[in-house]
Amino acid sequence: MTFDRDHHAANTPTQDADFIASLLYINSVQLCSSLVCSDFSTEDRQGKELTTVNTSEDGKAVLLRVGGDPDGVVCTGHVYEKSGTGKELHSQQRITGRFDCYPEAGSNQGTCEARGCIWQPSDIPNEPWCFYADTHGYITKNVVETASGITLDIERNANFPSQRPQSPDIDTLRVEITYLSGKSLRWKIYDPNNARYEVPVPLNLPPTPETDENNRLYRVQIKDNPFGIQVIRKGSEEVIWDSAVPGFTFSNQVLQISTLLPSDYVYGVGETEHPSYKHDLNFHRYGLFAKDQPPGYKLNSYGLHPFYMGMEKSQSSHGVFLQNSNAMDVSFVPTPALTFRTIGGILDFYMVLGPTPEEVVQQYTEIIGRPVLPAYWSLGFQLCRYGYANDAEIATLYNDMKAAQIPYPSDIPNEPWCFYADTHGYITKNVVETASGITLDIERNTNFPSQRPQSPDINTLRVEITYLSGKSLRWKIYDPNNARYEVPVPLNLPPTPETDENNRLYRVQIKDNPFGIQVIRKGSEEVIWDSAVPGFTFSNQVLQISTLLPSDYVYGVGETEHPSYKHDLNFHRYGLFAKDQPPGYKLNSYGLHPFYMGMEKSQSSHGVFLQNSNAMDVSFVPTPALTFRTIGGILDFYMVLGPTPEEVVQQYTEIIGRPVLPAYWSLGFQLCRYGYANDAEIATLYNDMKAAQIPYDVQYADIDYMERQMDFTLDQVNFKGLPSLVDRMRADGMRFIFILDPAIAANETKGSYPAYDTGIENDVFIKWPPALSNEIVWGKVWPDYPNVTVDNSLDWDTQVQLFRAFVAFPDFFKTSTATWWGQQIKDFYNNIMKFDGLWIDMNEPASFVHGTVGEQCLGDPILENPPYMPPLESMHRGLPHKTLCMNSEQILADGTRVKHYDVHNLYGWAHTKPTYDALLSTTGKRGVVITRSTYPTSGRWAGHWLGDNYSAWDQLLKSIVGMMEFSIFGISYTGADICGFFNPAEYEMCLRWMQLGAFYPFSRNHNTINMPRQDPVAWGPEFAAISRDVLNIRYTLLPYLYTLMYEAHAHGNTVVRPLLHEFVTDANTWSIDRQFLWGPALLITPALDPGVTVVRGYVPNARWYDYHTGVTVVRGYVPNARWYDYHTGEVVGVRGQFVDMDAPLSKINLHVRGGHILPWQKPETNTQFSRRNPLGLLVALDDAGSAHGSLFWDDGEGIDTVQNQRFLLTTFTVSSGVLTSTVPTDGLAEADRLTLGLVKVWGVTAPVTQVTLSVTGRPDVNLQFTYNAQIQELQFDVTSQSHTIEKPFTITWKTA
Repeated sequence: MTFDRDHHAANTPTQDADFIASLLYINSVQLCSSLVCSDFSTEDRQGKELTTVNTSEDGKAVLLRVGGDPDGVVCTGHVYEKSGTGKELHSQQRITGRFDCYPEAGSNQGTCEARGCIWQPSDIPNEPWCFYADTHGYITKNVVETASGITLDIERNANFPSQRPQSPDIDTLRVEITYLSGKSLRWKIYDPNNARYEVPVPLNLPPTPETDENNRLYRVQIKDNPFGIQVIRKGSEEVIWDSAVPGFTFSNQVLQISTLLPSDYVYGVGETEHPSYKHDLNFHRYGLFAKDQPPGYKLNSYGLHPFYMGMEKSQSSHGVFLQNSNAMDVSFVPTPALTFRTIGGILDFYMVLGPTPEEVVQQYTEIIGRPVLPAYWSLGFQLCRYGYANDAEIATLYNDMKAAQIPYPSDIPNEPWCFYADTHGYITKNVVETASGITLDIERNTNFPSQRPQSPDINTLRVEITYLSGKSLRWKIYDPNNARYEVPVPLNLPPTPETDENNRLYRVQIKDNPFGIQVIRKGSEEVIWDSAVPGFTFSNQVLQISTLLPSDYVYGVGETEHPSYKHDLNFHRYGLFAKDQPPGYKLNSYGLHPFYMGMEKSQSSHGVFLQNSNAMDVSFVPTPALTFRTIGGILDFYMVLGPTPEEVVQQYTEIIGRPVLPAYWSLGFQLCRYGYANDAEIATLYNDMKAAQIPYDVQYADIDYMERQMDFTLDQVNFKGLPSLVDRMRADGMRFIFILDPAIAANETKGSYPAYDTGIENDVFIKWPPALSNEIVWGKVWPDYPNVTVDNSLDWDTQVQLFRAFVAFPDFFKTSTATWWGQQIKDFYNNIMKFDGLWIDMNEPASFVHGTVGEQCLGDPILENPPYMPPLESMHRGLPHKTLCMNSEQILADGTRVKHYDVHNLYGWAHTKPTYDALLSTTGKRGVVITRSTYPTSGRWAGHWLGDNYSAWDQLLKSIVGMMEFSIFGISYTGADICGFFNPAEYEMCLRWMQLGAFYPFSRNHNTINMPRQDPVAWGPEFAAISRDVLNIRYTLLPYLYTLMYEAHAHGNTVVRPLLHEFVTDANTWSIDRQFLWGPALLITPALDPGVTVVRGYVPNARWYDYHTGVTVVRGYVPNARWYDYHTGEVVGVRGQFVDMDAPLSKINLHVRGGHILPWQKPETNTQFSRRNPLGLLVALDDAGSAHGSLFWDDGEGIDTVQNQRFLLTTFTVSSGVLTSTVPTDGLAEADRLTLGLVKVWGVTAPVTQVTLSVTGRPDVNLQFTYNAQIQELQFDVTSQSHTIEKPFTITWKTA
């Protein structure tokens, strides 16, 4: 019988005094009909036959039931133990997997069965087809236990033949186990009747064994049939050596012993080459025999070291040494287990128990001898070459090395060959410390030259450090003698610094030479910012600062694509500069977010924001460290200290501004396409979606609706009927959003295009500086010339030249521009077409020519091609590529003139607030704005979609990474174009993306022109049905999602939440990005790969396939909490582990966290109708039978409802069978009140006899209820009581 490597006992509460344990079936063709288990207590041990074994019809599972109430249940090869009075079961040891019976070549069914082994083909790569039967090996006899160890005899199980005629098995062996010390032991297996070779290498063993049981970290158990030794670590009770598995062999020239391992983390065994320090246990075998063999993969090289170190789940470690000098091999299998095979001698093992890895090495070298102390000079760098012609060549080399004053080039990939000397940078002067901060001057170290003649270093700088609050600080580095550009984005800073040292989580130290700032977290004493490293640079166009990092775990920095949420620090550099650039690996995209969050070894976290808007890059190196390089402005840093990741985001958004609260309807599903032929196509789509009853709230129009792609116009040929269609849709409860680009067409007849004419009148467009020209800086984008027929067969550049009109770009910094823009929007709404939200695009700003029409930028060329160019897309074309000239001039609201060079990355930011203000003033409602280009604080007014992505499987995962990043950037309302924007979508991919996209906060299916349709009704009935089902789940949970949006808006909480934010003490979550949470309570595990046969649930690259059943599964991580399957309400029976989740094409895995209450409503085809339904509650109890949650509710679209207290906030708590509501805020209008409806309570462990509703001033009411004992679900419906939830209530259920 073989089982999956990670099966566990289900955490199922005891029913009828029976213990229940479920084991997953994986490899076995047939299941055993019975198992022998032991039922024991401290006073009594006796064998008991298993009462039942139930096999599911598909052969996937076996259910074990053992009667009575024992302290433990022991089954052959597997141990379950009761935990406390809750009678939960947990796995102590894995069931044995296959152990190779025929490692030699030539295995077939005949040769296998001749050895008495089992032949069973497998389609798992490298898994043995020939493996031992469960009882193959030796049988224990004559056990003698003493205070210092155990002695026993073992006899070969004669039911199995000797395996190799040339080397017959020895029938009787002696085993001696010695308790060497409290942290070490030895077991020696030998032939007592015939002397055999033993290794003559002396070891340093303790003079006397450790005879006091209380002083030993371990205990030893002997297993009988097959014989095996189990070494168990006290405290954690983990079995760290377990050779009670089949296959033990002892013949003259073949000795073999296997052990199960407590984890997958194994190190050592040599000398042989393998690609990583941690061994890959996926069926690998390494031969060990000293040989003149240069290193190569799995080749036996120069020495022999049969020693390994293993990690345990308790985070302890141990080491095992086999004192045998014959040729041997070591095999690893994913059970996890390993096998030693040697061709002579005896088996003489030594184990040390650490418990830390460093102590393991100390204890091992105490036995084998400490390393030699080399001469001091031998630690220096050394040179050698086979092939020096003569001593003169060596002399020349020596002289050259002296003259070069090395450092020598590195052979580490991507490591810089040119690096700074230790003292390069600035030197500290004039330090003044006050209660509120530190001020100092720094002077350039003139022992080093200025690095770039075009941008000379500034000699004297001022540093101001301000203790903003107990959890935040700022350091600003600038030129005190010459004013430089500073970012004009206002931040929300505390009115007074925190002057009480005792109230601060940090302290600051200044280092002198080189100058550097160290921020130290009190308590852990970790240095979380340390710029006292060489290379600090401050010149006119190159500013560079580096910091050491407290750990490898760094998140954020955008907007640029990288393959995982956690950054890879192995020499990666990301350019940041807003650009019309579809997402691609390391390509700078639409916005700029120079913010990162870092984890610390103490499990605290912090965030760092550089308030700089120039083009820049961020480099990561594995020291670990990072470097900011920017090409202008000043260095203005803000740090927040959490200490939790969620508090980091709360504190960061407190500074930059909380995320906007979008309209309720904007949380509904949305459809858009660039390429609708006419309004009839949109009408048909709308009708088809209604007929399919697929929930759907928002329809878009892309630039197709415009006349020749010009803002504030309507195509009177193809979209003449769009305004009336929009009116009809809005009357049905739908909403409509249309697109606006910032660029305004300039080639229309005067008087025919008010947007341009009034823009000229109000001087709103970007121009050259007066010293260069009074002209507008012209570009080209989407608008076409009048009276032309576009020939789409021509190449793109020719089309731009011949058909695209000149455009002007509004300068949104100007107050006059905001007024003009708002008026255009209002005129369109009143005179042409109604709308509910606005979508602003191309606002990096994007242009189809480079710099300006004619591509000849005026002014200083050093701004267009600076001395240092970050690694940007098309960097060889300079900064104006696909945008404006950097010498263009913009004017801030206070009249300050600035170069586009400095404020380019703020264009989308400046565009966003005037658009939001115009939407609110025009419609009188909140609505929603979606913007492409963003900068910190953009989230105060708008959401963001992740850009023009591709229809490709990898984009599903990257969309999760993008959402997580924008969550910590303070933009909660975000999502990717579902099914992809570019390229044709594929059926399965689009369906999986619809499932994932149903859990984007901004959930929109959108693609480009000339591509096939990909909306839910375009693929057929099955696709439509699955889409409807998953969107119904979304709509059911919209009250919960809206509450999360409120918590983001009011408190800065994340909506899409990385698992590490909730489970920061579980280091496994620090790298997970293939799963995410909605808030604290809903775990979403999507299928992200084709065929749904392999999904990474644990980064990096954890892939697997179920070859036996063909059932598609998803591998996901279940953090250590009580979780419920959303679809069934059943408790998930494992915690803190990776588990396999069935994921048929129709399903996305959702799990609800115990201890939380989720508000919900019955879904409808749009939110206008679903909002009218009674409010349901989904109560998921934790282990203590408790839960809590809340509901935020307003009219869904009013302006400033939070600020004006026009909302309802209700909190819910459950404890000891009592559900209670409280109402902290009740400002809800009568028309928006909700009636309490169906309540589902999961995790009710005992039958319920009565459910009672209590409301002050009303008699108690007994409610009808149902109770499902199998899934432990209680349901009761309060709808008939017409209780509106602004009135506090109590509901009590009594159990039998």
